[in-house]
Amino acid sequence: MNKQNEMLIAASGAIENIFMPITSDKVLILTDKHSISIAQAFKDSFIKYGCVVDSFVIEDEMRPLKEIPASLEKLLRGKTIVLNIIKAYSEEIPFRIKWIFKIRKYYCVCKPHPRPLSSRRRGGKGLPSIPHSQAAGKGRVR
Repeated sequence: MNKQNEMLIAASGAIENIFMPITSDKVLILTDKHSISIAQAFKDSFIKYGCVVDSFVIEDEMRPLKEIPASLEKLLRGKTIVLNIIKAYSEEIPFRIKWIFKIRKYYCVCKPHPRPLSSRRRGGKGLPSIPHSQAAGKGRVR
């Protein structure tokens, strides 16, 4: 099995277990040249789930980012899942903080996770869930 297929299988498993996507989900993947093959595996996996996926690639000449590019912010509108798959540069901390706050403020619902399998087997209560009516926003971010 080649490396891209391995990444595709791993991405599909992560997507299924973390995001539990539905076909109406709209995904935004933020990436760069260092992480593009990983981002592509996630994109391909989300497409297999029937999701609409947009990507934004941070070009080297844009770095280090201090502010959110207008074209990136425009792509964020209406997204229900956002993935940040980028190489971390300490000079971009101000950008990353602004980006996460932008996502959390306007677009993010922390989707409750199902009870852990081990808890379900024992009949335990597992993790508490948050009623959708109490969640603020529209999507999920990791």
